[in-house]
Parts: sequence; C-alpha cells; structure tokens
Amino acid sequence: MNLPSSQPVGTPPGSYRQLPEGDSAHFVISLMHYNHKTLEEQNDVPIEECFNYLAKEGVTWINITGQHDLAVMEKLSKVFGLHPLLLEDIASAGERPKIDAFADQIFIILRLLDFDKDKREVRDHQVSIILGKNFVISFFHKESGVIEPIKERIRSSNTRIRTLGSDYLTYALIDTIVDRYFVIIKNVDDKLDNLEEELMHNASKKTLQKIQRVKREMAILRRAVWPTREVVSQFMRTESPLVKKDAHFYIRDVYDHTIQAIEAIEGFRDIAGGMLEIYLSTISQRLNEVMKVLTVVATVFAPITFLTGVYGMNFAFMPGINHPWGFFGAALAMLCVSGSMLIYFRVKRWI
Repeated sequence: MNLPSSQPVGTPPGSYRQLPEGDSAHFVISLMHYNHKTLEEQNDVPIEECFNYLAKEGVTWINITGQHDLAVMEKLSKVFGLHPLLLEDIASAGERPKIDAFADQIFIILRLLDFDKDKREVRDHQVSIILGKNFVISFFHKESGVIEPIKERIRSSNTRIRTLGSDYLTYALIDTIVDRYFVIIKNVDDKLDNLEEELMHNASKKTLQKIQRVKREMAILRRAVWPTREVVSQFMRTESPLVKKDAHFYIRDVYDHTIQAIEAIEGFRDIAGGMLEIYLSTISQRLNEVMKVLTVVATVFAPITFLTGVYGMNFAFMPGINHPWGFFGAALAMLCVSGSMLIYFRVKRWI
C-alpha cells in the first residue's frame, strides 16, 4: 500500500519532500495544444516553453511523467498560482483520491491501477490533474500507456475532444483511468474462476496463498474505486464555471462506471470470503476423514491387542495353549471380533 511521503516532524504545511542529495529527478514533459482547426504536439520540452501556449486560443495539455522536480514545481506554482498544499499533494506518491475546487482551478487526485506482469500483482500509482480555463496539467508518477488513446483522439481532427474545452479533456483522463479499473477487475474475475476450480478439486496451502493475494488486490481496488466515486460525484455536481453543462452528461457516465466497478468489487469480496470458508471447511473435512480412519483402525485393533496381550502372558498353564488348534482358534476369535465391529460401524453408518 502506497502511503504519503513522510516529512520530518515539525515541517510547515505546504512543504514537499525534496529528492535526496545526489539523486536527480527523472521526468518527461509532453505538450499538446489544440483547437478544432490546429494541433501542436511536442515531447520532452522545457517547462518554460509550455507557458507560451497559455495565451493562445484552444486547449493546452501539459503532461509530466516521472519524479517531481523542485525547480519545475516552483515554476508551475509561480505561473499558475498553485497553492503550496496542492504542490505537496502532487509531490506525494500515496494521496487518497480527492477533489479541491479553487476560484480558477480544480485539482483532482486519482489512483491509476496497473498489473505487474513480472510479479503478477496489482500496483497503484498516483495521478494528479489540474483543470484551468484553457489548460490541463496532469502528473503521472509512473510511465503508463493509459493516455495514449487520448492523444490519438486529439490527433484526429474530426473527434469530439478537439471541439470541446479543457473540462472535456479532464473528463477523458478520468474516464480512461476508471476504464483501467475494469481491466484489473476482469483479471481478478479470471483469478477467482481459476481458484474456484482449484478449490473444488485440489485445494492446498498454495490455494490459500492465492486467495490471500486476490484479497489484497481487491483491497487495493477498493481503496482506489470507492473514493474515486466521491471524486467523480463532486466533479459532476460542481458549480465551477470551469465545468460546462455539456460536460456534466459525460461525467455522469463515468460516475455510473464507478458504481458498476464498486458493485463488482463487493461481489468479489463476498466470493473470496466464501472461498476462504470453503477452504477451511475442506481442510477440516479432510482432517475429520483422517481422524475417522485412525479411530476406526484403533478401535478395531483394541480387542485384538487385548487378546494378544492376554495370550502373551508368561504363565505355565493357560487354556488352549497346548492345543494343536489353539493358535488358529485365537486368530479366528480376533477376526470375528474385528469383523463384527466393522459390520456394526457400517450399520450405524459411521464408516
């Protein structure tokens, strides 16, 4: 679980952690400026060059990917008038999804989910979005291809995103992040199906470990999706002039998607909880079967042990000890006693 970056005790509010001495920030700044007629796109551009587009007609999208840089954050703060607390949240890596509305800006934090194929586990990363009148600034702590479909839509001149404002671009970013939740949900659904099959036929300790991993992934999903629903709800109901009425219809659609994701996650939690109970019941049943077999064996051999113990005593005179059929008679008695007990157990349906 990602947590906010720790600050030294007593650090003033609005301070954000600087990189350790000797470390350098690895980040890439990409820019897209567009309207319904023109498009300008640049990759790996200096932050100062981005400011020149703010006075132009259209929407400017500045995307910063990678570790935060102190100099870049200070320049952004001066040009866009960002609040120090806002900068602190952007620099952190584990903030909870939220939305803050200012007079001329809306600040949004979301959690982007990715599936680590190497470690086969779900990872979450922070995404920060600043919505302004004619610009959007997005911050991705990790490189992700989630924004590529949006860029492709912007590159096409006949798409809706080219004719609408920065609020629609913000909606597109949120919608893409929420859509990524369903990719992870589908992956978890497939895991649960495989676990159900394994649980019914060949449950083992590894099965329990797999169930626990899936439960952790669902916890990550839940921590991301539940607050995202509140963020989208507030974004949909905001009365800020930055969000036009036309955008509210699209945002409502994203809200419906978050509800669907939450319902799926809650259903998965019930299934996973039921799987854990089934696993424990299966292990308990196996133990009971083993104990039942051992109990039957011990019970059947109890009279045999008694008879062999009696005839194993070292007395000079014992009934039948010198009889030529004495051994066979004792063995037959043992078999009769054991057989009678097994028949009795079967009649009582104990075995």
